[in-house]
Parts: sequence; structure tokens; C-alpha cells
Amino acid sequence: PGPSIIAVKWGTATFYDDCNDFIPQSFPAGTGFVEDANCVHLLVNEGTDDLEVIVMQIVPLGAPRRIDEPAP
Repeated sequence: PGPSIIAVKWGTATFYDDCNDFIPQSFPAGTGFVEDANCVHLLVNEGTDDLEVIVMQIVPLGAPRRIDEPAP
């Protein structure tokens, strides 16, 4: 329903989204990125260290916070 702004506090986040052909993108601690609302996406911790992220979602008033897709 709206974009998310993600900051990586600890660890390394690996981000996959269909707007980028699910090519993995790595974001180490101290970096961040914007997640497009119109793309199916997945954020994972593929490392051995703990991962902590801070997420701010920009969602219109009254809109759901997520839109689920059917399992592939």
C-alpha cells in the first residue's frame, strides 16, 4: 500500500524483489534502502550475525499494512 524506508542497525540484510528480477542486494549495518510498495519482496538474514532493522512504512490512513500474494 505504500513504500517502506529500511535502515539496517546490525548485521547484513539481503533483499530480493521482483522489480529487480529477485537479484540479491546486500545492505550492511549503517546503510538503508527504500522498498517499493508495488513489488513482491523478501528481506532475509543470510549471515551468521544477528540482523536488526528499523522500518518506517508510509501507508495511507486506513489502508492495510501489507498485501499478501498467493504462494507460488
